[in-house]
Amino acid sequence: MLAKLNNSILKNIHGFTTDSQCLFYQKLNELLFHKTNYSYQYKLRNIHSILNEILEVIPAIRDTEISSSNLNDLINEAKTYLQNDYIIRTYYSDVQKTLVRCLKEKPNNKNELLALEYRIKTTLELITPLYFNLVIDSLEISINEQNSRQIEILNELLVTQLINKGWSTRGLKTISNYVFEKKLQYNFERKWRAFKRIITEEKTLFHCYIEFPHEDYSDELDSKTNIQFMTGFDILSTFPNINQDNIKKNGLFIEEKIEAFKFDLPSVSLICAQSFAKKQAILSFHHMHINFPEHLYIVSPNEKRLNVVRVFKETSKKTTDNEIDFDYSYNIIRNELVSNNDKERFTNFFSQYHISINSNSIESEYSSLWSALESLLVTGHHNNKIDHIKSIIPSLLANKYVYSILKNFLIDCYRVGVIPIFNNQYINIHKPSEEDIRKLFRMFQSQNELQNFKDSLKDYTLLDQRLEEISNILLNSESLKKQLEKHFSKISTHVQRLYRVRNHLVHNSHVEKDISLLLNHLHFYTRLTALELIVNSQTSDEKSIGQSLLKIEDSYQATIEVLNDNIRSSPKRGEIANFSENLIFDSLLSP
Repeated sequence: MLAKLNNSILKNIHGFTTDSQCLFYQKLNELLFHKTNYSYQYKLRNIHSILNEILEVIPAIRDTEISSSNLNDLINEAKTYLQNDYIIRTYYSDVQKTLVRCLKEKPNNKNELLALEYRIKTTLELITPLYFNLVIDSLEISINEQNSRQIEILNELLVTQLINKGWSTRGLKTISNYVFEKKLQYNFERKWRAFKRIITEEKTLFHCYIEFPHEDYSDELDSKTNIQFMTGFDILSTFPNINQDNIKKNGLFIEEKIEAFKFDLPSVSLICAQSFAKKQAILSFHHMHINFPEHLYIVSPNEKRLNVVRVFKETSKKTTDNEIDFDYSYNIIRNELVSNNDKERFTNFFSQYHISINSNSIESEYSSLWSALESLLVTGHHNNKIDHIKSIIPSLLANKYVYSILKNFLIDCYRVGVIPIFNNQYINIHKPSEEDIRKLFRMFQSQNELQNFKDSLKDYTLLDQRLEEISNILLNSESLKKQLEKHFSKISTHVQRLYRVRNHLVHNSHVEKDISLLLNHLHFYTRLTALELIVNSQTSDEKSIGQSLLKIEDSYQATIEVLNDNIRSSPKRGEIANFSENLIFDSLLSP
């Protein structure tokens, strides 16, 4: 959650009038904010996008380019989205019944595969023309009717649709902040109409320019390729209304024409940089070594403004909640208790990671990062490589899940400006320690303490909703088990997707259209897991990587078994047994 989005601020300064309007905007910002806990960020898929993904995968399976297990995972994922999709349930109930039937059985031969393909194509032809607008209209109705639960669900659907249409999270956040916070003279209804108009516009054409400092190459390239060169004078002559001082008149530039949404400069920058990286790779093969540009020059669609945009790699800046000091990593090489085999694994991991984050090509960045992950996690204790990763990463994230959402809740309290109280003592929210998080957990276990704190959350509707959500997860052993298994399954399915994208890229030269978004997820999983193993190698009794990995997997299985025992031992007609605090906080050495 973000600071300065309290209900009172939105109402008194920004023209909001209801708590539901505040909830919409608070949730929108949380979904798009790059520092939001991964559990609460935007989702890459909904039923519409997952059906499109299945259609893309079917031909690859038919041609034996990828395994049919990829389709099985997608079908299971589609079933989950189908059950929960508000638009399908409300407006396409007949379609929902048909999809439930056609997704019930996994196709075993080419005939069944073809039948599935036809049914999904028919479904998409029916729902695609209206799905996006129905999401927007339904969200507007939910805001007006103050349906808090529906606002959160439809907000997630809206952002997922926008991301899949080609918007960047940075572009969406920038334009939503401008519309809803900068236009102080407008009321919410007028701001909503402006926002709706912007997000429903079609893509437009941008002219982008990349400085090319090697004039000795330009004549040869101009005559042998379709690379378009222009001087600064040419650009200023073509666009006489742009600001003249931001571009070198005698400079030489490569032109790129990019289609993107009018207010989404981050997307334009990313697409342009990726296009240049492909040219750079070809030129390098022919011994023409071109440095990657520091800036891009983007002419706005109205041809009245020249935007100078700095190029930077988002993944190289990404961190996790458990970042460590440099000494931890460096000590691995010097630590005599770490085996030579594990030192080689860590060294190879660091090398592959370095190659990845320093690559200009997003395809190379992705494939190198996956290689780094494999080199660290594939120790031979599973039948194949992907089974290692599909077991370890979901186990690790499930082990940390409750600790993570509790810690995040305290951080959100700090941003919002409220302080939880347990046993008449304030809980530290600035830099919460494990003891602070334990106190918060105990507060959630006490209905009186919880209700007293809930009364103080009326000024930030989303935080109030989050309190209710976490309370329901921690209600008893059954609710926690259900959430942990759901989290494990979701991560495992997504890891399979990341693996499929890597294999299709490496073996078939197929680049997924949202590879840049998938790369961010792969980077998060890789970094989180590596940091866990680095700390364990020096602070845990399990010194080897293999032992640490088994500890991660065993810890998750043990947690689920304890919860199952609690459920079985509960009275048949009474309340489900609760679980102990230690189950959450002792599952892993490194929180």
